[in-house]
Amino acid sequence: MKLRVWLNNKNRISPSISLFITIALLFFFIPSSFGQQNNLSFHKWSLGPLVATNGLGIASSFQLKRPNKNYNNQLHISLRTLKHDKEIKIQNPRFTNPKPYVYGKLNSASVLNIGIARYKTLGLSSTFNPKFQIGVQLGPSLALTKPYYVYIHEEDDPHFNPITTTQTIEVLSAQESILGAANWSKGYNNLQVKGGFHIDFNLQLSWDKIYRLQRLNIGAKADYFFNDLGILHNNKNALFTTFYSTYQIGGNK
Repeated sequence: MKLRVWLNNKNRISPSISLFITIALLFFFIPSSFGQQNNLSFHKWSLGPLVATNGLGIASSFQLKRPNKNYNNQLHISLRTLKHDKEIKIQNPRFTNPKPYVYGKLNSASVLNIGIARYKTLGLSSTFNPKFQIGVQLGPSLALTKPYYVYIHEEDDPHFNPITTTQTIEVLSAQESILGAANWSKGYNNLQVKGGFHIDFNLQLSWDKIYRLQRLNIGAKADYFFNDLGILHNNKNALFTTFYSTYQIGGNK
């Protein structure tokens, strides 16, 4: 009997996206409301790779100009892949050279974080030494999810023509037929958006030269989403915690 998976081709946007937009606007307009009094503007920008325990991505930072040497605010934007901490890749021993795949994975996800960070300076920089700052960041999180696709082989197919399908509960019940993970580009026509928020505690080291700026951030982050992301079957998929590091290079505007 052939395995059949019915896909919903309608594009659906999570209702929580409206809440995400509201939070995002607050984080942009609240700092702007102080702009006239404190000469607030974006400067000291930087960009670089981000490595986390639950994904990889890219991050960018913009310092908000304020006349306070002990404290400063920064706008942080990052985009990274998002994995469940229980994801494990396996291979089907029934086939020769099978592709690895994550059994039980229903959706792949990425997360966009936009936040305002407040930093306290612990030590001023010199020509060779970095400036140490400790900070906390709050802001909205936007999850982008798409179905996770696998190749399967049907027992009654004598010509061995693999079928590409989503890894649904029906497919999971026939694990012996799974050949491996399909191309990562599959499923973008079924992209869904879900909103949430994040909190981030980190230590920042910065080397601030006249024309060049370097930043190293090491921290811990928690993302919470208002709706379950459905990444891994029979697991909670709303709260994600991670340790991360990002190294960025930039300059002064």
